Amino acid sequence: MVFVKRKFFFIYINEIWFANNFSFFSLFKVSRYLRCKDKKFKFGFFRDTFSTIIIKLDQSLDSIFNNFNSTTRNEIRRVEKDSTILFKTSNDLNLFYGFYNKFAKSKKNLSQFNGIYLLNKNDIMIVTIAAFQFNKEEPDEPMVMHLYLIDYEEKRAVLLNSASLFRYKEFSHLKNKIGMANRFLHFRDMLYFRSLGLSKYDFGGYAINTNDTEKKQINFFKQSFGGEIITEYDYSSFLFFLAKQIQKLLKYVKLSFLN
Repeated sequence: MVFVKRKFFFIYINEIWFANNFSFFSLFKVSRYLRCKDKKFKFGFFRDTFSTIIIKLDQSLDSIFNNFNSTTRNEIRRVEKDSTILFKTSNDLNLFYGFYNKFAKSKKNLSQFNGIYLLNKNDIMIVTIAAFQFNKEEPDEPMVMHLYLIDYEEKRAVLLNSASLFRYKEFSHLKNKIGMANRFLHFRDMLYFRSLGLSKYDFGGYAINTNDTEKKQINFFKQSFGGEIITEYDYSSFLFFLAKQIQKLLKYVKLSFLN
């Protein structure tokens, strides 16, 4: 079980991941139980289903790789032969926040990173990076980043957010290369987490029965790695539900003002 506190403006949101049961006092806090093992309805909480794709890491590397579709395998092979693309990891969340907010500016209707994670001592988040080294005399340039939550007890890595410079004009000539680097980064992430003893790679969501074109494309991308679609449960306190409504209202007011 992992405890994460997220600061959104003046509100502190408590997130409890993979809990076996509930704390009565969380009913009176802005709190969420994510991927909860207790699937019963709880008084004072809103229950939602959450679907995602899980890749099992406790199998051979060949099995993991061969479950990818042919396009994904070929693109990863191409990147592995490219010495200008580097795999890196970091524990600097501010590095990810800055990169993600730059990414958000390039997409319509995508807000800046809405909340700073405040971790407890034993809770871990990891940033993984696919960086391009254009010139050995200059620093490498991050092109794709993934942010993960790690639960060693569950042996699970959960993708929380991802970002790339895919839409930036100055990198438009690298559009295809960035797309391949993203696939490569997911694969290297799997190998990295496998080396840490984790057994589950969680893509962080899968949109069931969606009619949204962009979500369908994301689903197709994630399915290109194989894996199993599973459904779990999230619970939100009434105060969290209220905070989300306030957030939506503020976003609507902001968009109306800009228009």
